[in-house]
Amino acid sequence: AYRVNTTADIHPFPGSTTISLRSALDSANKLAGEDSISLPAGNYILTIAGSGDDTNFFGDLDILDSVTITGAGPDKTIIDGGTIDRVIDIPISSENISVVLNNLTIQNGKLTATNSYLGGGGICNRQTLTLNNVVVRNNSVAGAGGGGIQSDHELTLKNVVVRANRIDEVGDENRRTGGGILNNGSMVMTDST
Repeated sequence: AYRVNTTADIHPFPGSTTISLRSALDSANKLAGEDSISLPAGNYILTIAGSGDDTNFFGDLDILDSVTITGAGPDKTIIDGGTIDRVIDIPISSENISVVLNNLTIQNGKLTATNSYLGGGGICNRQTLTLNNVVVRNNSVAGAGGGGIQSDHELTLKNVVVRANRIDEVGDENRRTGGGILNNGSMVMTDST
């Protein structure tokens, strides 16, 4: 279990007592098995620019192993993409993983790569993802779908609000679908808007 103690978007040196959300994910991604990350109240703004990697080194937060991330509530714990990339990417891998996001907000993700076939301005999910008491808002995609969320495998939404996400009108109009959610897999939604 990791308890984040800074809102800064950094990769601390090994042995540091500073634990950022990105560095907690670095460790969780490397450690086989299910991990948990406690995310106290705060605004966690992504600032390490770059896009297109699946290593969690820059851009969006790449989740490569099973993890549960729990905030203090959607009005208190905010993961903000800072419009540098999407916010969270859960790529396909050789192993099936399960990701759970609890009690937080995902906002201000911005995907501008018009040649990308994957959308999801807030979250791109290609594994098994569960959102509990989460708000997904103010995310955008250019030239693809899923302004808020694109899911290509399994998605469960419980007490979730998806609002004010958008698709910019560029690229192939046939790929511009799902301003809030583009679901290409299975989805179960309860008590959600």
